[in-house]
Amino acid sequence: MLINMLPDMPDMLDDVLEWEPKSYPNHFAQSGFAGREMAIAAYHQSPIHVRGAFDAVVSEIDTLLLSTMSDLKRTRDNPEMMINLARQALGDLHGLVEAASGIINAADCVPVDSRDHENHAQSTIDALFAEA
Repeated sequence: MLINMLPDMPDMLDDVLEWEPKSYPNHFAQSGFAGREMAIAAYHQSPIHVRGAFDAVVSEIDTLLLSTMSDLKRTRDNPEMMINLARQALGDLHGLVEAASGIINAADCVPVDSRDHENHAQSTIDALFAEA
């Protein structure tokens, strides 16, 4: 994210302030990621409680970023304060991004109904072969 560069490049503020939240499927749909269709399908096919936990963390990330952007606008004329705000936000974001990553990478470890797991596994395999 551009906010990572802000402490070293405060002139990037206008670029940072252009960011807007997107849903996970929209993020991938608008990306150039080769596996975007599979990522979107996996999101929609994930168990509802996993997707709900993930969406809750993403919502926290969005709230933190929007709040930080508002604070950054107010401190535009004070580069030192702006840099400090960006660094604090980055620290807070790190934990949230780790939480989201943990949900994505540990989704197979979350207890689910065995039929849901089998259907999800088969769908994933089918998607992989469709991509090949």
